[in-house]
Amino acid sequence: MNNFPNKQQIDSVGNLFKIIGDTTRLKLIYSLLESKKSVKELMVNTNSSQSLVSHQLKILKDNNIVSCSKKGNVVTYFLIDEHINILLNIALTHINEKESNNYES
Repeated sequence: MNNFPNKQQIDSVGNLFKIIGDTTRLKLIYSLLESKKSVKELMVNTNSSQSLVSHQLKILKDNNIVSCSKKGNVVTYFLIDEHINILLNIALTHINEKESNNYES
């Protein structure tokens, strides 16, 4: 098996899925797929507190999924990795396919 990932790669893939597997972080990512957003906008979009949003954004930032820019007092977050969008689209395709197959049974 030439394409079999090594232990470090397996661990990294597992960690990535843990990071994006959290529902609050998923909501933040989906919100940021639409456009760059401030923490206040993300709070509204995810119906979450400022402290929760900030904590989850730090995790996403520390793992190179989001970045931010600051203009005055406003911090704007944005996705920096297009692969996250691809992964989520594949996951939704899988879920939708599975759901449609369940209805056909």
